[in-house]
Amino acid sequence: MARMVKKIGKTGVTNEKIMEALLDMGGTIDLLDQHVELMAKRTERLDGNISSLGSRVKRFETAVEKRMSAFEERMSEMEGAIKTVVAWGAMKSDLQDFATRNDIERMKGEIIEPIIKAVDADAKTVYDYGKRITVLERKAGVLTK
Repeated sequence: MARMVKKIGKTGVTNEKIMEALLDMGGTIDLLDQHVELMAKRTERLDGNISSLGSRVKRFETAVEKRMSAFEERMSEMEGAIKTVVAWGAMKSDLQDFATRNDIERMKGEIIEPIIKAVDADAKTVYDYGKRITVLERKAGVLTK
């Protein structure tokens, strides 16, 4: 028997198939063009952001420098105040010279309370004499204002 080879039907290239392939390629190219345009817009936006980044960094640096100079000024003021406090402040040995609570209580009992009593006694005496004088003036018939 003769060998029988089954012929697979080869279809030739037709104009329709070429047009379909070209249309498919045209659609793909259109999609790629749209993608490229979108990427170009994003790149322009990114370039704009990058170009403004320098001025933003400069403004940030300026703001930081201003705040740092203000901070340094405040620190120098604080340092001066601390030096003044240390210069004026009492050291531990100096604090021993100040009066304690017991010393203050003793001074109150020995010095302050007698002065208060003396002032009160003088006030009572002045009041009593004033009262006596007005009584005498009334008896004498002298009007006082």
